[in-house]
Amino acid sequence: KLIVERSVRRDKDNKLRITFDEATKVYPVYPYTDELVRSLFRNLKASTLVIFTKNVDEAKYKNSFDYMREFNPNFELELIDGPHDFHLTHVKEVVDLIERYFDKYLK
Repeated sequence: KLIVERSVRRDKDNKLRITFDEATKVYPVYPYTDELVRSLFRNLKASTLVIFTKNVDEAKYKNSFDYMREFNPNFELELIDGPHDFHLTHVKEVVDLIERYFDKYLK
């Protein structure tokens, strides 16, 4: 209950929004080294679509995105202008991106 209370807030329109409380963040038991991340993406062969908000700290994920681009020709990154839960607030835009991606890679 406490985690939910700390992780959800109402916005100006009285809608519930997910927040990020650093105290509830789960950290891996062992650190992800650069070589481990490279190895993971080197072996990932599936077409991959990542949809992020433009408000994300992209530098935090830059290496992962760069490795995915390097090793996976079917990797695409799309950025949407919106909050963390943009998939709830920008449904049509997200669905359009997914449908376009499926049309491109699942035919």
